[in-house]
Amino acid sequence: MTGDRDIPDRTWNSYLKKYEKTYRVKHDENGVYNILCKYGNIQLYSYTHKKLCAVLEFRSTRAVSGFLSKTKGLTFKISQQGDTDIVIVFDEKDLSLFVKPCSVRIRKRFVITEARREQLREQLVQARKRKQRGILR
Repeated sequence: MTGDRDIPDRTWNSYLKKYEKTYRVKHDENGVYNILCKYGNIQLYSYTHKKLCAVLEFRSTRAVSGFLSKTKGLTFKISQQGDTDIVIVFDEKDLSLFVKPCSVRIRKRFVITEARREQLREQLVQARKRKQRGILR
């Protein structure tokens, strides 16, 4: 049975890249992809068991207790807890449950619809025509 240590580094580092189209994903200083949240980020915890961990930093202890009270229905394990920071471990299949505003507040990727894209193109064409005529607004 393969363990997490037998997985190549490039596979481990780019595992969360598959969420790039849905959520905001960023490299950290080690080259590992992370999903950005309001209070911190989500990282890969175990490749073989498909577990993720959320490293969250709050402003006060009251914010930590408020977060824990809002997430009563979710299944996760607290790995570490400090005064203002907390690390929780959860299954990858539960990632969509943490998108809700009452929990971790994962930052979704901004998507422009095709209709809006056409509208913006038309506005750009009109602005270029006005600029050529010397009419600036």
